[in-house]
Amino acid sequence: MSDDPDAYRIDETGQRVNALELDCHLFFGVWSVVEKTGERWTVRNADGETLTLVPEP
Repeated sequence: MSDDPDAYRIDETGQRVNALELDCHLFFGVWSVVEKTGERWTVRNADGETLTLVPEP
């Protein structure tokens, strides 16, 4: 993730997620990637809820 931002914000909740947290969520299967467009991630959590992660300014 060298070109990716250092932090993201979950669009639906406003919660901040740093790049390490994102990596861990994906690695351990807490989230699965639905789509990645540019720096915007769409993920699905274990409950089936879809979340959109956008770069934190």
